[in-house]
Amino acid sequence: LLERFDTIYLWMDNDGPGQAACDKFARKLGLNRCYVVKPDSRDTTRIKDANDALRAGVDMRALIAAAEKPEHQDIATFKHLREQVLHEIRHPDEYNG
Repeated sequence: LLERFDTIYLWMDNDGPGQAACDKFARKLGLNRCYVVKPDSRDTTRIKDANDALRAGVDMRALIAAAEKPEHQDIATFKHLREQVLHEIRHPDEYNG
């Protein structure tokens, strides 16, 4: 069904499990045609998913236009590590251990 699309936008919950699911879907659908939509990393308190963004009046077109290709799972970038550490600091209840 999705084979006919050259570009697929993924927008999962903006938490650890949601981002893990997003990575999994991107690998299954093809990293070369997937883009990941994420809300502004400075405002993760009120926007967890697309519905929250819509209700908050966020410019959805701008978020979709800013979507990025998923990172390769074996290559760590400073940007990715920084976002992950900041998310863990802001939301410690989402992580065990």
